Parts: sequence; C-alpha cells; structure tokens
Amino acid sequence: MDLLRRAENDEALTAAGEAFLARETAPPEAVVAALSIYSDFLRSRDEADRAARALLGGVEMVTDARAQAVLLVRAGRIRLDDLAQADEAMDLFEQALGKVGRSARGPIARQAHMGAGDVHRLRRDLQAAAEAYDLARPQRRELPGRAQFHAGDLARHVEAYSLVRDYASAQSYLDRWATELPATKLAGYWSLLQVKLHILQGDDLAAAEEAEILVGVNPATNYGAELLMLAANAYHRAGQGDRIVETLEAIVELYPESTYAVEAAEALDSR
Repeated sequence: MDLLRRAENDEALTAAGEAFLARETAPPEAVVAALSIYSDFLRSRDEADRAARALLGGVEMVTDARAQAVLLVRAGRIRLDDLAQADEAMDLFEQALGKVGRSARGPIARQAHMGAGDVHRLRRDLQAAAEAYDLARPQRRELPGRAQFHAGDLARHVEAYSLVRDYASAQSYLDRWATELPATKLAGYWSLLQVKLHILQGDDLAAAEEAEILVGVNPATNYGAELLMLAANAYHRAGQGDRIVETLEAIVELYPESTYAVEAAEALDSR
C-alpha cells in the first residue's frame, strides 16, 4: 500500500485498501500502518466518511487496546475536522480513552483528551474544554515563564511565515502551538492568528467561524472585539449582510468600552 501510494496508483491503492479491510484479522502494527495510509488517501479524495469507516473497520480486526485507541482517535479527528460531527467524534474519543485509561498521559491519551477539548470548545463549554486541555498537556517540568516564551516563539514563526505568504508553514506552526500548548486555544491570540491566516488564504467563512467559536467559549478574552470585527469584515466580503449586523451588534453588546464598539456602532448607524 505504501508503494502504491508513492507510485500514485489510486486504482490499485483503493483495491488494496478494500482487500485489507476484508481480512478478519491482522497484526496490530500492520492494521494501524495500512489504514493510516488508506484513510489519508481517502481524505485526499474528499471521502472523509469512508476514511473514518475504514479506520473503525480496523478496530474490529485487532484486540490490542493501544492499536484500537489509535484508530479510534484518528477516526474521531476525521469526524470532527472533516465532517463537523462533534457528537460522533466525542463518542470515539471517549472510546479511545476507555481503551488506554483516562488517567494515562501517553501520546494516544493526550490526543484523545485534546480531541475532547476541541469538542467542548465548539460547544462553548469553557470549563470542560480547559479541563480536557489540561489533561492533554505534556507532562514535563517547566521552568518559570518557559510556556510563555515558547508560545511567543511559535507566534513569531506564524507571523513571519504569514508575512512572506508561506501559509503552509504558518499553519504548521499554529498546529504545533495548539498541540504543545493546548489551552492556548482558549485564550485568544492563537485564534486571532488563525483567523488572519484564513483571511489571507481567502477563506472568510472559516475565519468568521473561528472568531465566533473563541468569543463564544471565552467572551472575556482580550481579543474578543478585534476577532468579531474581523468576522464582520469577513461576512461583508462573503456577502452575508444579516451576519454582518449580528456581529456588529455583538461587539457593541459584549465590548462596549472597546474602540471597536465605536466603529461597530457607526457602521450600524450607516446601514
């Protein structure tokens, strides 16, 4: 399967993937490796649901709890990130934690807790998201101020790559930031950079969605008014007039002392 992927032989890779799934059992490491290749291939063809189902088919092929957890987490990420199926994704993350233990702090447990945190974030549940992200935090002794320094360093990389239009590298550092310091997704600056990156890439609706998610889960963020103004401008470019008004009204209501509130009020008066 790896050879077929490298040779870009899509037809043969599809046949190999389906033949592999037809097996009743296989060594755990082979199941994880083969179905990781096959599910990534299916995602690249916009067949995310099929990719998730392939991974879940692999769960039935093995009895090894760790391998099952790996497959469940991967399927959960597809359900959440590609298909926006938050409830289904949460169920898979919970199943994965049941396989490795909720108190485990290894990489698979971390990924499952991180996925659960992302679901709680989407549900605007700040406390549950913070608790899940805390469980997803790497277990190592931190020198005072190291986390802040590390976050600042990652942010500077995102900004620098965005400036030279290397958006793939900028996104890579944002993803690394979220993985290494999960709780950063609740503070605001990570979201601000993600929103700006979406805008730079012309994805205004994704930018507006991220802004509203962060403000929804943590309205006390220092970046709330700026995020919502970026969202309003994104809706303007997308031609969604009703959403523009709703977003401007939210700025005035939630952040009345912000300079953005004055701008929002003036924009509302002129409509």
